Amino acid sequence: MIDVSTAEFIVNSISFLCAYIFVVTLTGAFRAWVGVRMGDISIEHAGFVTLNPFVHVQPIGILFLLLQSFGVGSFISVNPDYIQGRYRWLKLACAFYSDTVLNGLSAIVGMFLLIVVFDINIIRIVECIIHNRDASHMYMAYYYPTYSSSAIVAGYIVAAAVSLNVGLMVVEFLFNSCILIFSLLIRPSFFNNYDMALYELIAWVVLVLFFFPPLIKLVATIITHIGFTLAYTLHFIP
Repeated sequence: MIDVSTAEFIVNSISFLCAYIFVVTLTGAFRAWVGVRMGDISIEHAGFVTLNPFVHVQPIGILFLLLQSFGVGSFISVNPDYIQGRYRWLKLACAFYSDTVLNGLSAIVGMFLLIVVFDINIIRIVECIIHNRDASHMYMAYYYPTYSSSAIVAGYIVAAAVSLNVGLMVVEFLFNSCILIFSLLIRPSFFNNYDMALYELIAWVVLVLFFFPPLIKLVATIITHIGFTLAYTLHFIP
């Protein structure tokens, strides 16, 4: 017989899995689409310009999602050598940071919807999910006893999506910055492809270790503030 803690774990896992599939599929397809539009046709040949979840979801990402409530999707490599012509630096920025921008916008929309549908107290729950990874849909059921179970679960999925978008926004920004810097400034003079991959990975790990926690806090604060300001400005909350 399933007890309360087991049922809670199942609901939470399914909620985060639904949010994960939606977030990484939308983000991956958008990054691929922008990359192709900027000139990197290799992305289209690799089959990433699609909303098929099986292309963007990674088994290792799902494993980390179940263990840590955070996971990444398929990495879509952008080759800067294909992106040439006028405004090349702007095109490179669009190609490399399109997923970061979309994650930020998606997080803002999700936070805005949560505040409108529930109230400003939902911010505490979302922040708890982002920072501690230990909040569950039971928190929402406790704070909002008049809401139906389906509304609670739907709200928790949106909150999980906001959390994933915030985390991916930071991770992708750091990783894309490493790749872009190494590709444009270092590779032509010093490293072969193997060295490039190794040093990119080392640099990214170092950046994540030192900058991930403060950046997560900063981004979460900004997203929360923007979502609240939008809801207040549009008179959805008093």
